[in-house]
Amino acid sequence: MKTTKDLKKGMRVMLSYTASMGELPRWQGTVMDNRSKAYRCFLNVEGWETEMGDVYSHDVEAVLWDGKWEQIEHTPKQLELKEKIKAMGW
Repeated sequence: MKTTKDLKKGMRVMLSYTASMGELPRWQGTVMDNRSKAYRCFLNVEGWETEMGDVYSHDVEAVLWDGKWEQIEHTPKQLELKEKIKAMGW
């Protein structure tokens, strides 16, 4: 399994966000900078609109690696942050 530390500029990723609640297709993006490699990365995201910005690392579900989608394995700290954000209702 790949981790968010494996992400490099130009790689395609699949996010946990969907076009509408719970429906496919998943939003995708292109890594512009993986500067923190821990809690967030800077992506060009194709969702309702195309925009650039920071995305929490725990929202990156998969990376396109050698022509196939590989799941991302999150660290315990990333998963802890995800639960804290969820508890706040986000």
